[in-house]
Amino acid sequence: MRVLRRPLRSLLTATALAGVVVLWLLFAPIEIGGPAAYAVINGNSMEPGLHRGDLVVLHQTDDYQVGDIVTYRHPTVGRVIHRIVAVADDRFVLKGDNNTWLDSYQPSQAEVIGKFWLYAPSVGKIVEQVRQPWTAAFLVSVGGLAIIASFQADMARTRDRRRVQKTPGKRRVVTESTRGSQADLVFLFAALGLAWLLLGIFAFTRPVMRTTFTDVKYQHTGVFSYTAAAPPGIYDGNTVKTGQPIFRRLIAQASLAFDYRLQAEPVETLTGVARLNAVLSSNNGWRSEIPLQGEVPFQGSSVHLQGTLDLARIQALLDDLQQQTGVATAQYTLVVAPAITISGTLAGQALQDAFAPQLVFTLDELQMQLVAQQKSPGDNSDALRPSENRLVRKASQVTNTIVFLGLPITIPLARGIAAGGLILTLVGAAVAVLAGHGTLARSEEGYIRAKYGALLINVCESDLLHNHRRVTVASVDDLAKIAERTGRMILHQSGGDGHIYIVQDNDIAYCYRIADAARVAHLPVSGEL
Repeated sequence: MRVLRRPLRSLLTATALAGVVVLWLLFAPIEIGGPAAYAVINGNSMEPGLHRGDLVVLHQTDDYQVGDIVTYRHPTVGRVIHRIVAVADDRFVLKGDNNTWLDSYQPSQAEVIGKFWLYAPSVGKIVEQVRQPWTAAFLVSVGGLAIIASFQADMARTRDRRRVQKTPGKRRVVTESTRGSQADLVFLFAALGLAWLLLGIFAFTRPVMRTTFTDVKYQHTGVFSYTAAAPPGIYDGNTVKTGQPIFRRLIAQASLAFDYRLQAEPVETLTGVARLNAVLSSNNGWRSEIPLQGEVPFQGSSVHLQGTLDLARIQALLDDLQQQTGVATAQYTLVVAPAITISGTLAGQALQDAFAPQLVFTLDELQMQLVAQQKSPGDNSDALRPSENRLVRKASQVTNTIVFLGLPITIPLARGIAAGGLILTLVGAAVAVLAGHGTLARSEEGYIRAKYGALLINVCESDLLHNHRRVTVASVDDLAKIAERTGRMILHQSGGDGHIYIVQDNDIAYCYRIADAARVAHLPVSGEL
């Protein structure tokens, strides 16, 4: 039974190798071609789900949805792990579960490292301790001592083998090599079989197709304009142009217009409803809505809205308000507010959206003036030409893949490779067993000849087994002991039934038979010869 230990060790080694492959497929860091990223929670923004010191494992994916917990690269803070709460244009809006505010930075998909997969409570504290210099030095020292000890043990085993080879029975090493090659075959086929089996499990437990999303971008654009007739000598051309103030002593009415267009490719069908209003308000919260143009249905991607702003009527409204309330307000805010609602189909996806920009004026007794837009650094927007970028997510079915060593493999290909590899491995193992069936027997016959050749006598035929009481011994070594004790030779007969070894002692015939490869179990392990 001791001879079976080496194949068993080979099988265990193959299993360990397969385990390493599984760990790689699940936990290898993305920095070395794996699928996983790691994050240690160092704050309370994700409580109560995640706490300080938890280790989070994230996996990369092609699609991130609202509700996913992700880690992204912040340009100044570093890695941040928060939850996606919205998608704006082609960027994600995130928020900590324990926060009452949204993240100021909105990362793109390229800046997202991975999506939450699993976490280990408090394990991150251990990781942080391992990062300490003294802990790292201790682990390196222990690892170095283990390597030195393993190296010394290998050297000792090498010296033992050399001493064994210098003994008079050194020819028996040939038999040990044969057994070693059999163990190597066990390891090879076991490793291959487990590898194909694991690949098959990964491939057959995943769908062949998966849903992927493509961002189809579109843009709402609009152009505000206004004009009014004026007395000569005040404005160039006797006309108020967009952007200029309207002097109320000279002008009683102004014409306001808004041109809307949706820019996208391709727009398949699009309908909508548009209207144009003005809203007059004061800083104490009072407001009044003034319709400029009622609801206008339209088809296609553009619509023109136009209305007349009657400043005399507005002044009458304000005078009546002041007379009835006794509250005098020096300045009011007038907002021109178009409202566009659209529905239709864009790139095969249902589209429903709204666009409601605003153009703001200040209004007092003397003039109506366009409010200067407050811009942040790098903001190139124009109040007279508002625009908003939007997107719809187009779903499509693509062939699913798994990633190994950074290389994508399609699921159908992985299934075919796993099934074909497993079949070929089983066929190869069967062929090796059949080929080794006689080889092992010949190996033992060679072993016996090498060890006990001086005691062997080859015979063509013997009737000792028929004329004497027969006793079958468990090993050829036991048979050799009987021959040495009785001073007799070992008779060797070969034929269709294999090899038979016989020692006669009075009326008893002791025999040992090599019939098949099972007798290899009687061979000694390395170092016994």
